[in-house]
Amino acid sequence: VNMNFTRLHFSVFLASISASIVSSQNACLATINALALEEAAIDDVSVMRKYTLCPNTVYAIGRLNNDNDVVEGQAFLPLRPNLHVQCGPNGSHEDQCLMQGGSLQVDGSSAYGISNSRVDNVILEGITFVNATRNVWINKPGNVTFKDCEFLNNVAFTTPVHLDYFDGSASSEALTVTFANSRFENNQYPGRPATPALILSSSRQNRLILEDCAFSGNDMTHNNTLSETQSALIESSGPLRIVRNCFSFNQMGVSPVVLYNGDFQFLNNFDELSRGIKCPLTSRFESAAQFEAFAPICEDFDAATCLLSETGAATPAPNVTTVPTPAVGGAPTVSPAGAVPSTPTGTVPAPTLSPAVVDETDRGIEVPESSAVYTAHSVGLSLMAAFFVVVCQM
Repeated sequence: VNMNFTRLHFSVFLASISASIVSSQNACLATINALALEEAAIDDVSVMRKYTLCPNTVYAIGRLNNDNDVVEGQAFLPLRPNLHVQCGPNGSHEDQCLMQGGSLQVDGSSAYGISNSRVDNVILEGITFVNATRNVWINKPGNVTFKDCEFLNNVAFTTPVHLDYFDGSASSEALTVTFANSRFENNQYPGRPATPALILSSSRQNRLILEDCAFSGNDMTHNNTLSETQSALIESSGPLRIVRNCFSFNQMGVSPVVLYNGDFQFLNNFDELSRGIKCPLTSRFESAAQFEAFAPICEDFDAATCLLSETGAATPAPNVTTVPTPAVGGAPTVSPAGAVPSTPTGTVPAPTLSPAVVDETDRGIEVPESSAVYTAHSVGLSLMAAFFVVVCQM
């Protein structure tokens, strides 16, 4: 049953209206629950809504229990059209709005009660995402931009960022996600069955843009016995633009970027001890046969220096090993959990990470005319290889 977003959240949150909905000192939202409650009361999403999260605050996100309810923490941040959520008055990561833990932190899916079918004109700015099962999951068309955001210390993930839109009946539709002036730091692969990539764009209808971003200290070879064929930072089956990014001290077996038959633009990218074993920057697979032989086309880095400072990007944040704990003197404080929205009980649509059978002529790489089956284990790059699982019609 596809529950209405308002019905899903409003009745559950009424009991917690008095629990720090809005900080009276600076008009910021002290809980993600407060944001969800305000959104639940809005039917007209054609008008831009802007929310400010409180600086120096840890938002402890809840997990899904066996009944698909969010427990032991706050609600997932719900994505709806024309939504702008920023950290502090200036949307800066330096104000330390930390979303910590949880099964999912940013919900752009249709699985947990958000009835809107699109995510047009969404901006998330200056937010830090720390150690979740999934930081971001989006399976709807539209456009979402992450500005000056951080993705730190994910060590127990399935897929940190999953762009998962696909609709074979609406091939002209697309999901476009942009990361601008953002940082991915100190994330570590936890082992199978997690996807050995930080960003997974799983069909041609997902368009991924990374501009002026920093990837630093990420280890995708940890606890990975297949790292030479199954580890990257970014995997994409759709159009991909990577411009003025800096990669430093990352460990991955294949290459920082793996691209499956998608349009691409790579320009002014720099590396420091971050070259892949198979290809320096990008491994491009343009056919199923090429993928089966594991013989990609390689792309190299083309910048002699890191250009982030020249574009106004923030200086990469220092290494973070633990989330700041409540303390006197301006350190981040943990916001109260408050009430947590109930999610639909019963069957919840599962993520489409590993479809059993896919028509790849629509979804991604072209399939040879002869019957063939390509599996993630026999060919081996990552769970993205599931999109090459093909059973041709006779």
